[in-house]
Amino acid sequence: MLDIAYPMVTPGPPRPSRILTPKSLSRHAGQERHVIPGGGALLLQIAAGDRLMLVNDEGGQPCEVIAATKDGQLLALRDRGIPFQTAPDTYFEGIGQRLGAHGEDVPRLQKNHILIDGARPR
Repeated sequence: MLDIAYPMVTPGPPRPSRILTPKSLSRHAGQERHVIPGGGALLLQIAAGDRLMLVNDEGGQPCEVIAATKDGQLLALRDRGIPFQTAPDTYFEGIGQRLGAHGEDVPRLQKNHILIDGARPR
C-alpha cells in the first residue's frame, strides 16, 4: 500500500503541452543526416569547405565514398592533390579468374586503382 493516500499535485491549471525530442536526433543548422540501407547508394552535391562524417551504426559493412568534379571527372581530383586509396597489383592480376568476362579495361582500372568486384584492398 502507498504511504500517501493521495498523490502530491501542484495546484492550478495544467502546464501547456510540450514536444520532447532526443538531443541526439536534433541537428544544428546546416547539418544533414542520411540513412542508407545496406547495398544502397546516396548521391550528394558537396562544395568546398563541406565536411562529411560517416557513422556505421550497425558495424561490419564497408562504405565507399567517391567524389567527382561537376563534369564527373575523378582523375582531375587526383591532379589537385586529393589522395586516393590504392590497391596492390596482385588484386588486378586475379580479376579475370574471379569475374570471368567483365568487359572492363584492366590496365585502366589498375592505373586508377578502381576495384570492381566488391573486394577490399589489403
